[in-house]
Amino acid sequence: YQYLNAGYLWGLRNKGVFFPKIISGLDIHADEAWEIVGDKEGPIIAVIDTGVQYGHKSLENNIWTNPLETPGDDDPDGNGYLDDVHGIDAIDQLGLGAPGNDDPGDKNGHGTMVAGIIGADGTNGYWGLAPNSTIMGLRFMNADGVGNIDDSIRCIDYAIENGAKVINASY
Repeated sequence: YQYLNAGYLWGLRNKGVFFPKIISGLDIHADEAWEIVGDKEGPIIAVIDTGVQYGHKSLENNIWTNPLETPGDDDPDGNGYLDDVHGIDAIDQLGLGAPGNDDPGDKNGHGTMVAGIIGADGTNGYWGLAPNSTIMGLRFMNADGVGNIDDSIRCIDYAIENGAKVINASY
């Protein structure tokens, strides 16, 4: 498998190269999981955080797209969110008629980092834990990393309603 010899986060596959004081092999043995999974399609994983930079080279091939949404159309999927093509921005978009948009793009960087650890596809030479997964970006925190429980719950509800099998909430 091509990702076994590519870049990786040391916690996924540690050869003791980057952190020599850390014992080689002290990791989660992701390479063993990658061998078992192979090229099988992974689950939809919702990243509820500061958003996800869905144009990022290591993520763009794994970004979730709402199959029922049409960009620029009012609300073709009838879920109350305008243009939720790649997820929602629960801070700025409160549903139809509310100000804001449904651009779950990252305003801080933390959500993109988390999404990369989960699902980087190796395009830039780095692999995430689940490189065959699909990442659904759900933003509930602002650029300062501040959010509220109500917006977080709306993101959880959205993830469940739209088929996410795993929800990452590392806030």
